[in-house]
Amino acid sequence: MRLTDFERARVSLLLERYCSNKPVQADTPRLRFSFAIRGTFVTLLKERTNSRRPDAWLQIPFAQFRRERTSSVWTLYSRDRARRWLLYDPIPASKRLDFLLQVVEANPCATFLG
Repeated sequence: MRLTDFERARVSLLLERYCSNKPVQADTPRLRFSFAIRGTFVTLLKERTNSRRPDAWLQIPFAQFRRERTSSVWTLYSRDRARRWLLYDPIPASKRLDFLLQVVEANPCATFLG
């Protein structure tokens, strides 16, 4: 099941604002943030240029939000070193995606952007 067109537009607007306001350090101009929506999964990506091909961008997923189909609540996942998505237990599921985005921004214990 996918997000409805309305939900997708609302989520896109929220995440576009987040990604465009993400500060990029002056010494890393080849760094940007983006997101991908697939079904009911929304993944935040850190992108950097490829050292071998400066015109190509490498995408590094660092946080994922999943919307439950039945209850319409969002859960937050972090990525481990083996590239598996793990439920981020300290924060319960929420109907507010913006709340979970604030958790990612706060980055407790360097979980998301170590």
